[in-house]
Amino acid sequence: MIKFSFYHFFMFESIQWIYSCRDIMTKENTSEEKVVFFMIRFGMKQEDVNYRYARMVFGVCFKDQHFLLVRNDKGEYFLPGGEMEVNEQEAQCLLREFEIETGYKAFLSKCIGRAEHHYDQDGENIQQEASFYEVSLKRRNKIAAGYDLTWMTKEMARERLLLEHHKWAIEQVNHF
Repeated sequence: MIKFSFYHFFMFESIQWIYSCRDIMTKENTSEEKVVFFMIRFGMKQEDVNYRYARMVFGVCFKDQHFLLVRNDKGEYFLPGGEMEVNEQEAQCLLREFEIETGYKAFLSKCIGRAEHHYDQDGENIQQEASFYEVSLKRRNKIAAGYDLTWMTKEMARERLLLEHHKWAIEQVNHF
């Protein structure tokens, strides 16, 4: 059962209760459980604005009271993950992006939820629909150029993460 405080219902622009997490099916991840979640919306969608749609998936790694974050070359902090390719499954995308950005092989444990965020990034209007998964780390390989890893407490991560739906995702870790 998912518990929400009164605070959660006023923190978001709108809540949509129609989402079911996709099956997680890879050689290393064999869970077939489907869990019903909600989709939370962040940012105001403007009627006469064209948005670039981006289907994303991100991993939330919590270890020793710290979250694993990625810092790009602009100094902005994000959760590891990225945009899904055509016909790519969420698990495939997250495992691929997680290894590129962090160097770690990861294991997906459970779906945290889904969020939609409308925002402006460097003059481009983005409509990002993202799924968030709890992940655990396996082994580490070489990290891709342009990324820097850091472990932060929840409070520090809340201050430094650029995107609101990433802040929401780290808040959900204690709720499950």
